[in-house]
Amino acid sequence: MSSVSNILLENEILLESGTNELEILVFSIADFTFGINVAKVREVLPFQDITSLPKAHASVMGVFKLRDNVIPCVSLRKYLGISKTDDGAGRQMILTDFNNMQTAFTVDHVERIHRISWEKIMGVPDVMAKSETPVTAVASINGKMVSMLDFELIAAKVMDEKKELKKFDNKLNVARDQYRILVADDSPTVRASIVAMLKNNGYTNLEVFVNGADCWNWIEQRWNETKDVQAVAHLLISDVEMPQIDGFHLTYKIKEHAELKRIPVCLYSSIVSPDNHKKGVSVGADAQLTKPEMDKTIEMADQLITKAWINETTEASPTAPQSIVKPSVVQAAAPASPAIEEESNISEVQTPVDVQEIPKSNKTAAESQSVKTMDQDEPDLISIYRQEMQGRSLAIQEVVVQLQANEIQEDFDTTPLLRILHSIKSASQVIPFNEAVEATHLMEGLVQTPDHVTDSSFVGKVEKFASWITDLADLGNDLNSVLSQSSTLQKQLKS
Repeated sequence: MSSVSNILLENEILLESGTNELEILVFSIADFTFGINVAKVREVLPFQDITSLPKAHASVMGVFKLRDNVIPCVSLRKYLGISKTDDGAGRQMILTDFNNMQTAFTVDHVERIHRISWEKIMGVPDVMAKSETPVTAVASINGKMVSMLDFELIAAKVMDEKKELKKFDNKLNVARDQYRILVADDSPTVRASIVAMLKNNGYTNLEVFVNGADCWNWIEQRWNETKDVQAVAHLLISDVEMPQIDGFHLTYKIKEHAELKRIPVCLYSSIVSPDNHKKGVSVGADAQLTKPEMDKTIEMADQLITKAWINETTEASPTAPQSIVKPSVVQAAAPASPAIEEESNISEVQTPVDVQEIPKSNKTAAESQSVKTMDQDEPDLISIYRQEMQGRSLAIQEVVVQLQANEIQEDFDTTPLLRILHSIKSASQVIPFNEAVEATHLMEGLVQTPDHVTDSSFVGKVEKFASWITDLADLGNDLNSVLSQSSTLQKQLKS
């Protein structure tokens, strides 16, 4: 297997964008043939010595050491429920690399890499849609049908971690309250989560924006008023996917400025793919994170601020920040939680959102026993999340109306719908509600496949998804009950 034993992204095996082709690594488990996009593969390995882990998912075999990295190992045979037929089963490993995380999956036999056109990628047939197999599509390769597994969802399920609001050691002794951080994200849930994390760790000097355009306008105004970079900001933390001005363009505008380029920028996204990472590097981003690893934000902030403002000066602390100019605040659909608003030096700049505000209500018993336990000082992210989902459900319903009125679905612009789905998935990853992540991920796959968009059942599937999101947003519904319906929704979307 020397031909595929070093499938590194740096080896130019990935295809140039615009060719409408992709590389698929084909492998087998017993009598089943599966495939994975090479873009998610780092290398193929022989079976390694594995150390077991207590209380791990049933399909997690343990961890092993590879070039000073500790790699978790998942048995695909166990996860997919495929019976073992011989002693040589599962003796090869596919080392994947996505979400800035490396995970090894054991398989029986790795065949080879095939280059095929996207036209040969087909939707999931009914017989597979009704099963529990996490298959996103079927590829036709040399007359053989190859099932494309959803490795991201498999990894999310077996590595499920409940994120808690916690404090991180200040190993670099940064005077955190003396540094101004800008946060830009169009998701109220993600914004609230990041602000709570920063505030809980001493970064209380914050300016928060709902998109890149508002952030850049504020930066420009502040610069014109002060002509002092440190009076503007010491760090920007920004989402990549935002309306009006996205994170890449916002970073580019900052880095092309003669003075503002000193401000370090940390970008984050649902998935930092190789292509997105290259874009981030090209516009000058100083760091890039995925949303599932947002707990690294504090450590990253300490490092970037130390490098930019402490190590480059003889003083141990920055120029004392001037008093923060409070921009006018326009109330959006999902208001900041009281736990955030009570900080006098945290302001949020928001643009009007044409969505009716949802009144606060007491949490249901199900919510109080929800997956995520809230500390007293932590903002009620679940309420903010559900409020955000109402806005997203109304937006999807508008898309449904457009689809119903559009006789030729080939002309349907999927970009707005994908933006909505991205926001839903991003917010769901932060809580985290994996049931919502999985359903949204599946819906994204349908929208991104032309054959599905033009299918007569597409509008009905979007309606079902919109209805489920509406139920999720309704504070009168039992949250856990709605989440439990995700598996039914996914089967409907696959049918």
